[in-house]
Amino acid sequence: MKREDLIKKWLRNELDNEELIAFKQLEDYDEIVKISDTAKSFRAPLYVVTDELEAVTKRMANRPKKKSPLRLISYAAAAIVIFTIGFYVATISKWDTKITTELAEKTNISLPDESEVILNAASSLSYDTKKWDKERLLILHGEAYFKVAKGKKFDVETDNGVISVLGTQFNVKSRQEVLEVTCFEGLVSVNSNNEILKLAAGNTVRFVNGEKMSDITTKQIPDWPNNISSFKSVPLQEAFDEFTRQYKLTVDLKGVDASQIFTGQFTHTNKEMALKAITLPFGLEYQIKNNKVVISASETK
Repeated sequence: MKREDLIKKWLRNELDNEELIAFKQLEDYDEIVKISDTAKSFRAPLYVVTDELEAVTKRMANRPKKKSPLRLISYAAAAIVIFTIGFYVATISKWDTKITTELAEKTNISLPDESEVILNAASSLSYDTKKWDKERLLILHGEAYFKVAKGKKFDVETDNGVISVLGTQFNVKSRQEVLEVTCFEGLVSVNSNNEILKLAAGNTVRFVNGEKMSDITTKQIPDWPNNISSFKSVPLQEAFDEFTRQYKLTVDLKGVDASQIFTGQFTHTNKEMALKAITLPFGLEYQIKNNKVVISASETK
């Protein structure tokens, strides 16, 4: 696992035993922990990040013991990771509510203001009920559909951007380098990749590695709460990743180009039908062996 990924998972307290050992073996482990301890001492808005980063990197640079330029760059990178994606994650343990779904699991959540959330598989949602009257703020990893009660500003923060509303219905998917937001009712503000845009009902915006794509929808709610995953012009790999989340099956691609563009849908209630829906358009074959699905190009293709 990459160094930056280890740091991110450590900030969220998501490391397993093997990953924790790898994290502690990082050359600058002690420095990363010190940076995190600094971050835990405050709950600041986003605009303070650059000031804190500058202060930390200056303290590192001014230490008596000489460090190579590469080492200083490494420390600065650690500070960036912690302060830009972890300014709220560092205090996540102080929040009193965290809901997590496993593979092939969805759950309905009622928030303190009677807002409703449906959390998709392999996702998590965190918030603080004690501060809810003053700040309607949630941290999302994965995908969720929100039906927000009218009231004060309602913020959903993800690794890939911030979504803000007053009262509306919308879907947010934030997985790896992808952020996708669809507004079904009202108006949604999306802050991602140094850009703020207003998303009206019937519109979708999708950021992939910082590249923005827009689309429209005539649907009233997303498909996945009704046990259907739908895709429009996405890499085939994205469909297989979602299949894995919904069925607890790993997918092994044998000589398959996962970058091919897929448009379609599959059910969450019948794995055979789901696999056919994904593979048939590309002439692919599949075999289910225990908890693994092997996907390969058809010999007759």
